[in-house]
Amino acid sequence: MTSVSLKVAVTAGVVTALAAGTHQPPVSAAISTPTTRTVVLNASADTMVSQASPTSNYGRRGSLQADTEDTTENSAVVSYLRFSVPALGEGEQISSARLSIQATNGTTNGPAVWRTGATWSETGATWRAGRPARSGSGPVGNFTDVAIARVSTAVDGVIAPGPVSFELSPESSNGMDFASRESGTAASRPQLVLTVTTSTTTIPTEPSTPPEPTAPTAPGPAGTALPQGDLPGWRQTFVDDFTTDAPLGRFLELYGTRWKAYGEGWKDTSGNGVYSPSRVLSVKNGSLDYYVHTDNGVHYVAAPVPKVPTNGQPYGRYSVRFRADAIPGYKTAWLLWPDSDNWSDGEIDFPEGNLTSTIQAYSHCVGEPQKNCLAVNTGKTFADWHIATVEWVPGKVTFFLDGQQVGTTTSRVPTAPMHWVLQTETRLSEEPADSAAGHVQIDWVAAWSRS
Repeated sequence: MTSVSLKVAVTAGVVTALAAGTHQPPVSAAISTPTTRTVVLNASADTMVSQASPTSNYGRRGSLQADTEDTTENSAVVSYLRFSVPALGEGEQISSARLSIQATNGTTNGPAVWRTGATWSETGATWRAGRPARSGSGPVGNFTDVAIARVSTAVDGVIAPGPVSFELSPESSNGMDFASRESGTAASRPQLVLTVTTSTTTIPTEPSTPPEPTAPTAPGPAGTALPQGDLPGWRQTFVDDFTTDAPLGRFLELYGTRWKAYGEGWKDTSGNGVYSPSRVLSVKNGSLDYYVHTDNGVHYVAAPVPKVPTNGQPYGRYSVRFRADAIPGYKTAWLLWPDSDNWSDGEIDFPEGNLTSTIQAYSHCVGEPQKNCLAVNTGKTFADWHIATVEWVPGKVTFFLDGQQVGTTTSRVPTAPMHWVLQTETRLSEEPADSAAGHVQIDWVAAWSRS
């Protein structure tokens, strides 16, 4: 992403769940009143590339194509569109997106739509050079039966401000032609149509207090104090020891200079959970507490993001002291996610795992992020206090748990800037029962950049 590249982490090698822990009833939720508005965006760049003319650029054409055989065999034509999604208002989120074009010929099998990297040149891209790479593991939309008219398809994954780029990939020799942004008819130019939802959230003056976290079964590891200061080769850029209490509904108010979070009402990776920092996050007795629970059939989770001064950075050291109740149906996916919001730039996850199982670590392969270049099962559960540390340097990612190295890789290591997301969410393969509830706790977090 992801990209905030909205994001998200993909889990491989899920471990069989252990016995569930004790569950507590959910607390009363705040009230949200959603409103919507439509945002219509014109393309900021578009072009096509032709297999038959591999060095030609078409960035100034008034029409574009998607066709597997433009003239003869081996004459495919692929088109690219880029849009710039503006910043959203307070409490707003993108709930849906549609790609809209003016088709100038019909087809019964229109092109698939893929996300791509967004740094290509409208006047420079050719079949042979400068084409953006696809991102993600599959299409995000598809034009099927296309008439000579303005047609549209839903496109997934447009969730955050910034550049958004699409490839229109032909699936038939009965191709599709459509008007470009250079068309002389303004009403025919490509558009990205966003539905933006605002949830006006009312928090009770005295928010309900969640049940106390379950006591860990064993003391934390030795040397558990917050590490403050530079380390050899590392310059400290962020620390938080959570010294100020913050009741439910006030975490971002009291900690907003140091933290942000995925927005109210955003869906989590599985689509079964809803991010709600106001219902989930609080600080008490020196720990950040996630109270994951269900209220009125909605599974509430949270993904706080530390405001490391550079936001994302290329390379870094990240450390967190944490524990969690064994809550069926929930997991951690605390990750480094690319600022480009392009999954092909890689992903690093630690600690990741189902809360009823064991702590795992993953380094997704750059260029093929659906594959893991490293997958580690530490064998340790979330019930006890642990310190998880990621060290990411040029050409190498290393994972440490409680000061002991548990895995390292030099294979296809990310190089693009990434930001840290402490994402706790519902499991990909199991929707939580409404009775499942409990706590994930963070004692402290610390981050460094390379000195």
